[in-house]
Amino acid sequence: MNALTSTWGPDGILSHESLTRELVTSTREWMEGDLCLDDLRGIEAFLPQRRNLAMVVNNECNLSCSHCFLQIPSLSRKRLTVAEWDTVLASAVRKDLGQYLIVGKEVLMGKTGPEVISMLGGLRSQRPLTRTGLVTNGTLLHKHTELISNAALSHIDISMEGAPEDHDFIRGAGAFSAVRANVEWAAALLRRRLFVTMTLQRHNVRRLDRAIQAFAAMGVQSVGISPFEPLSYTDTSLALSSEDFQFFLANLNQLGRLNLPHEMLVQVDTCSISPEMLIHFIESKWFDLESMRMDGTGFLYSSHRLENGLNLVFRFLPWPLSLDFHTRISADGDVLCAADGYLARAYSVNSLANVRDFDFDFGAAFRAASMHPRLNHLEAKFEAEVAPRIRAAYRSRTRSATVVHARSSNRPVRQLVPSH
Repeated sequence: MNALTSTWGPDGILSHESLTRELVTSTREWMEGDLCLDDLRGIEAFLPQRRNLAMVVNNECNLSCSHCFLQIPSLSRKRLTVAEWDTVLASAVRKDLGQYLIVGKEVLMGKTGPEVISMLGGLRSQRPLTRTGLVTNGTLLHKHTELISNAALSHIDISMEGAPEDHDFIRGAGAFSAVRANVEWAAALLRRRLFVTMTLQRHNVRRLDRAIQAFAAMGVQSVGISPFEPLSYTDTSLALSSEDFQFFLANLNQLGRLNLPHEMLVQVDTCSISPEMLIHFIESKWFDLESMRMDGTGFLYSSHRLENGLNLVFRFLPWPLSLDFHTRISADGDVLCAADGYLARAYSVNSLANVRDFDFDFGAAFRAASMHPRLNHLEAKFEAEVAPRIRAAYRSRTRSATVVHARSSNRPVRQLVPSH
């Protein structure tokens, strides 16, 4: 399961060209060390639909995936009821958020998830421009086809791990066959707005071509890829090595040789939530900051059209999402920032607030959460531990590109001005 959902991909809500250029310039200056995170946060205020609320509606699942970060033995508090989610959602709507996401361990188990989906359907009928999304393993979709069709969701993310043998290796024998018909149904309903989201890990990293062909055979047009981030309670043997990241990025062009039945989008997450992927992307041949464009939610995208028509896209954001950008509410009401989204067993420890303590008023809980000292701690920790590595990768890449340019222009390398 991925911590970041598709949010429509690069063809969703577009931003103005001037705002794209401002973000590209600010990103370059931040990676050069001339700006700090505080300097970047002001840009978010001008995004058309920047704020996302992810609602974790349950802690149950019908699969036992070895890589799942939501392996929580028990909740710290009683989980929110349908009525309480209704109050949270109604109060959040008054804040005019851009997107509402239903997530969970498996959202379609039990009654809460389907009820919240129905609530979002009502919201969409009243506010058609509001984005709504659902993340699911897909195995129970056939029990809720009418509900989901009526809800008119902006997008659905179905988590899959590749071709049948790779999907079953992670999710259990028969998992692929259990989801196949549901994926085909969802692909016909949503077309490009269905994302099959794939967690890249050691077992499937060298068989991406088989995964894309398997997804295409089911009618899937959009695929999202995020790297596995190992935790103490997940299968650490699935962790990607530096060689795995290099292999993955070096061989993505091979997807252009596949014989596909239709055009496809493959979106790779290269964001700060996975520093290793982010750094390897910056060092790869695919990285070109100046050509990137921004969508209306604040992500930068680098697009590459391969020879068979496949659109290979990298979703890029080299610093952490702010609380204002992405807020998560756990099944028992904890308000969390995106940086803590993977750390499910520490939700109660890292909680910035709990909606129960504010009569389930999202606005009041959010205001309290935004004042929590943990946010400053996380930003300082990122600037101290991760940002130097990102900046070093960017400086190295910039120096290499400058040398190549000088040689191709027949200028002596000694005339180059060192990068700062």
